Amino acid sequence: MHSGPEQAQRRQQGVHVKADPARPGWVYVACYGEGKGLYRSRDRGESWEKLLTNAWMRGVAVNPANPDIIYATSSQNTCCGAPPEGSLGVVRSIDGGATWTQVNEGLPWPFAWPIALDPADPSVVYIGSPGTGFYRRRFEDPR
Repeated sequence: MHSGPEQAQRRQQGVHVKADPARPGWVYVACYGEGKGLYRSRDRGESWEKLLTNAWMRGVAVNPANPDIIYATSSQNTCCGAPPEGSLGVVRSIDGGATWTQVNEGLPWPFAWPIALDPADPSVVYIGSPGTGFYRRRFEDPR
């Protein structure tokens, strides 16, 4: 059974799925490959909107205390030193995905893959960067 963004169903090299912890039925999918981008469904996967395009998305995390704060990671290549085209690194939205800002301070280049929020303090973000290790960063809640 296939569900999800039509473009993301074709020849996907990988996806990361994250349910919104504060909004039942909301799901995010980070995709790379042919259907690359960040998608969101607000109706349990019946329909999808593309939030980020033309980037090899690898991971997504939603702040459970403020679900308008969303993080996504991007890395075109898994090897360090590869050209950064198609890679955003780490991006953050504080308005539910309407706008995005790159937040790559502290990363040697804009490649990031796994991402997780600290369950005890979701302002603390853990980021994995291929070939360079893991990073910890604190972001203030804009409220």
